[in-house]
Amino acid sequence: MLRSLANIKDHDWHLHMAGGGKGPEFEECITLTKKLGQKVTIHGYVTHHQLSALMKKAHIQLLPSFFEGLSLVLFEGLASVCRTITTNLSGFKEIFGAVKRETVDLIQLPPLETIDQPYLKDKAWLEKELCQKN
Repeated sequence: MLRSLANIKDHDWHLHMAGGGKGPEFEECITLTKKLGQKVTIHGYVTHHQLSALMKKAHIQLLPSFFEGLSLVLFEGLASVCRTITTNLSGFKEIFGAVKRETVDLIQLPPLETIDQPYLKDKAWLEKELCQKN
């Protein structure tokens, strides 16, 4: 997602990142956000009330995940009237199939090498797909 945002030049945008993490993936996210400069605000861990306030101000919710159980944050985004862009994970089409197309964009998930990682050759394709959903 962060690599995709770096390629969006013709629109004004600002990303609010909420949540915590640790380990190599988290460190990579922090490194990529630093490259985006002031276009990103990292909130870290937030309470449910703080997340709700952030989402009510947001226009788009983006969840480019490779593996989720039941992602409640997608329902929170819809409740906050965010346009939602997410990968088409198992069950998402059934849940969001009745939602208006301009409200939810389901991005086809590339083949996965492991339960939560696409093949390296498909990562650039997914980054391009995310860019085109702006």
